[in-house]
Amino acid sequence: DRAICQIRSKKNVEPLVIKVGGNYVRIPVDDILYAENQARKIMLHTKSKKEPYCFYEKMEVLEQKLGDRFFRSHRGFLVNLQEVARYDNSNIELKNGESVFLAKQKYNDFVTAYMKYLRKV
Repeated sequence: DRAICQIRSKKNVEPLVIKVGGNYVRIPVDDILYAENQARKIMLHTKSKKEPYCFYEKMEVLEQKLGDRFFRSHRGFLVNLQEVARYDNSNIELKNGESVFLAKQKYNDFVTAYMKYLRKV
């Protein structure tokens, strides 16, 4: 049953469509590691591309598009819960070895969201 739910949930996830320069790009949600807000631009870090995708979007809008598989660890970061390897009270380490800042006031919410995510998977 768990395997069937995983397959169904993967099929139901629409790719993220973003505008980079003058072109629209489709990015599979499973490919996203994290999003970083820098100087009013979103830097979208993925597994398949060495350089991040750079585009204009409000972090709140991106957070809404990506849903509860992602967690806002800080006002400047949105992390794919699927990619979390470990965490402590100030950092989230991803499976690829990169670290993302975790705000102290977000720690308890992160633990709750991550445990909820793990129960779904």
